[in-house]
Amino acid sequence: MAFSHVADWLFGKGREGIEDYHDSIHERFIRNTNIPKILKKHGFALKRLLDENNFPLLEKSAPDLCADRVEYALREFKHWLNSSIIKGCVKSLVNYNGEIVFSDQKPAFDFAINYLELQTQHWGGYEAMMRYHLLSNAFKIAIDKEFLSENDFYRDEKFVMDKVEKIGDKEIQETLRILKNKKLRKIKNNFGQRVIKKFRYVDPKIIIGGELTRLSILSPKFLKILDKHRKINKKGLLV
Repeated sequence: MAFSHVADWLFGKGREGIEDYHDSIHERFIRNTNIPKILKKHGFALKRLLDENNFPLLEKSAPDLCADRVEYALREFKHWLNSSIIKGCVKSLVNYNGEIVFSDQKPAFDFAINYLELQTQHWGGYEAMMRYHLLSNAFKIAIDKEFLSENDFYRDEKFVMDKVEKIGDKEIQETLRILKNKKLRKIKNNFGQRVIKKFRYVDPKIIIGGELTRLSILSPKFLKILDKHRKINKKGLLV
């Protein structure tokens, strides 16, 4: 779905920290594309590919590691937060009986606490929450005034934005102007609505003596840091 997690804030419960709407319509979205025909042409079963349980390395529920979670975290470490830990983390990541785990506690700790920093400073920080709020609010106005429909979000981002940018609504255009700034200034909280960003965290498993043990069990320090970031996230943001 176009705008992925922003759509969660628009059609689902994203403002409450629950960003799963796009997951709930995943199959419907895929079936409305030409992907099923392509898969059939090459002999792939759509039903099997849609079931994430068939690909445990690709997708796992938090707090476990998975390819998706590891990929975007390493990318953000490199370009946004702390590139120095990447080499050690990658070296320690292993596939153990179909699970992505760490072979050593230190890189597991480095990965997990930097992941939390990304959550608090970046993914769930002021900029992210305010941008999600502003953009989803602009889309809601456009839908309420029948310039857009939910079906439009089954297309791509360019299609949606081309339609929105042509709307002559003052509030929508002012919102788009604000969003085009690379850095958002602090915006006055006019409505007193509290929004909460999805709390992203990992508690990776580590191979210890041939058995898997979670970092939170091995490291009271990590557990304390995790609790601190969870409490920060619960405060949310007044918009």
